[in-house]
Amino acid sequence: MALRECAAHAAGTDRLGAAYACRDLPGILAALLRRAGIQPLRQTAIPMLNTSFNPANFSYWVAQVIRPFVVNRQVITAAEAAEWFDEFPKLEANGAYFFCITPVLTEGVKVSE
Repeated sequence: MALRECAAHAAGTDRLGAAYACRDLPGILAALLRRAGIQPLRQTAIPMLNTSFNPANFSYWVAQVIRPFVVNRQVITAAEAAEWFDEFPKLEANGAYFFCITPVLTEGVKVSE
């Protein structure tokens, strides 16, 4: 993928990400929990890496959920979502599929009042 194509792909991915993710949440969650009467105990990063697009992998199922979600929220058109989604099997066929995400598990306990 040329640098220009990579930049265009990143722009599209950022539009999708903005529709369903708050990237700053792990950093501000402890303060939000405290305000809600919950004592944060720990936060643990859980890296997930998939190099193939198939039903045995996390990213396959995330894509199944994201596609209708962003269309229903009118973040992108159905045609744009189809183009985004249809790219995954092509990448898989070329051995070029890659997905990596690091969700953060946050544990806390309700503070008794």
